[in-house]
Amino acid sequence: MREPTFRDRDIASQFHDGEERLKRGGAGEALRLFLDVYDQAKTGMGAMDCVKNAYAKLGSDVELEQSIQEELFLKLQRIASLEPQYMRYRVEAAYYIGFIYAKRGDAEQARKYLLEVCQTAPVSLDPGSVWMKAKTLLLETLHLQGEF
Repeated sequence: MREPTFRDRDIASQFHDGEERLKRGGAGEALRLFLDVYDQAKTGMGAMDCVKNAYAKLGSDVELEQSIQEELFLKLQRIASLEPQYMRYRVEAAYYIGFIYAKRGDAEQARKYLLEVCQTAPVSLDPGSVWMKAKTLLLETLHLQGEF
């Protein structure tokens, strides 16, 4: 039996492992994990959107059996419950990726991910929020002076 790799685990455990490795100073390992979480979340959200649109079209067919319409409705509810979770993983993984790149001195890569966080995360003035942390770090990488 082979050892499971980080790609074999679910997104939640990978994200948690990335946080733990970053706390212990393993930025390289954490970066690999967060990049994988980001890709999984982004791809998962794209798949959910595709399936959601297809199910919504099918569900609007009045000639479809009631049991099938109900099944589609339940599946759409499940997708709706997963979307915020995957968005959170995508946004927070993007923040950590940007953070690690910024600390490594790769401002260009850091900006790419931090800008995405600022564009997609809920805006919050709380200094501990992912949006505020990403905004502050983004401005630092851009060498913008003054308070925004």
